[in-house]
Amino acid sequence: MAGTTNPTNLECRPRYTVRDGQKATVVLERNSQPDGPTLSANLIHLDENGAKVSAGSCIPMGEVVQLRLALEQLDSEFQSAAEVCWTRPGKGNDWLMACAFRPQIPKQILDKLVICGLLEQRETIRQNVNLPVTIRWELGEGGKSAKLIDYSDGGFCLGTSYVVEAGQRLSMKIDRPEGRPLEVLAKVQWLLKTPDEHLLGCSLLGGDDIGCLRALDDSC
Repeated sequence: MAGTTNPTNLECRPRYTVRDGQKATVVLERNSQPDGPTLSANLIHLDENGAKVSAGSCIPMGEVVQLRLALEQLDSEFQSAAEVCWTRPGKGNDWLMACAFRPQIPKQILDKLVICGLLEQRETIRQNVNLPVTIRWELGEGGKSAKLIDYSDGGFCLGTSYVVEAGQRLSMKIDRPEGRPLEVLAKVQWLLKTPDEHLLGCSLLGGDDIGCLRALDDSC
């Protein structure tokens, strides 16, 4: 059985996490067993220094593996040498493992995964709301219906049934049973198409708009 040690900064300071509702599977190929079976694992965290994964079995600390991640959103594949630097039991029969990249991976790869909606860089708590809203596009006419899925200090996520383009600016209005409607300005930063809807990651443009969104806590 592999040993267990205290988590390192790979766990304490994760920069990117797999977005809720998304699943990223990585394959770990053991260099010590080039012709042996590979280990499939679920990606939890990722940054320039390494990755944290969950798997049904454990690889000993200190062993170097090849970590492969198929990027269906980008029609490509990421692969890097990684050293298992700590392991510990997870939920049920799963194991948690941290793998350090040798060398570090470029930040551009992580940014692409954020843009395509697989990962997010979350530094503040995100509130789930699931509210109907009305969207007015900067260059469009009239309003369209959408759904506010969640928000944080950095922005919010919308669900729509129609296609838009990254970079578009919008005004989002939220009607409240009591009080004046809330309205904020935003810009679409990333897009993700799912079988049921289109998800839009939006950044806030107004300096005081986060205060408007926080007011939802008192009305939802």
